[in-house]
Amino acid sequence: MVDLNDLENTGDNMKSIKNVYPFLKDHPMCDTHALQLSPANDKIIPNFVGATLPWHNQGDQEYYCSTILALFHPWHTGTDLKKGSQT
Repeated sequence: MVDLNDLENTGDNMKSIKNVYPFLKDHPMCDTHALQLSPANDKIIPNFVGATLPWHNQGDQEYYCSTILALFHPWHTGTDLKKGSQT
């Protein structure tokens, strides 16, 4: 995530900054944060700081599967991950 206070261009000018995408207008941090894409590299894996990710062999298996699917499968809306009739 990018803190918009660290950028010189904000608001509509932010769209011209390469690989920086603002949050949607109804998001609580839309005025202060944005996403910045790194160059494509299939060898990069996110490093999560803070709470740990669920384990595949402990706890709720469905929660683990949905978390891993959301992190590692490309998606824009929930229906990109599963159909409405699926659990």
